[in-house]
Amino acid sequence: MSSYITQITPVPGGVGPITAAMFLENTREAFKNAHKNFISK
Repeated sequence: MSSYITQITPVPGGVGPITAAMFLENTREAFKNAHKNFISK
């Protein structure tokens, strides 16, 4: 079972700082795109 789980999550300790930073950047871009009409005024 542990070899199967290792294949699913190969990074020990979970996600790293780059993954977290890219997630936040993508979330910010999605928010901007969803609220484009309100932000540009």
